[in-house]
Amino acid sequence: MKKYLLVMVVGLLFVVLPTFAQSADSAESISAFDVTTFAGITAAISLVVTQIAKLIPLIAEKTLYKVLCSLVIGVACCFLSQKLGFAEFLDNMPWWQVLLHGVAAGLTAAGAFDLFKSLSGKKE
Repeated sequence: MKKYLLVMVVGLLFVVLPTFAQSADSAESISAFDVTTFAGITAAISLVVTQIAKLIPLIAEKTLYKVLCSLVIGVACCFLSQKLGFAEFLDNMPWWQVLLHGVAAGLTAAGAFDLFKSLSGKKE
């Protein structure tokens, strides 16, 4: 029984060890943060607004200020991404469409629920 168990363990090692030796293709790099997509821009906005809210307590306290800050940063981020050529989907758009994408990204990052909750005045 011990020999059978030893053979099974050694056999499993031969199966497992080659999987650790695999290497990723160096041509493709895995990026943890990608601002070339709408979701990446939204994540960047959320990250920046969170850090600004830590610096300015008024933004952290009032939900409406956080949403407005998110809108402004969203519009700025989309215009910057278009001018620098980061986001290919913004390249051939006129300025007003980039503005709408910035507003949509800002609202998505802030959460439309927070906006409507702050405007209605209901507290949970």
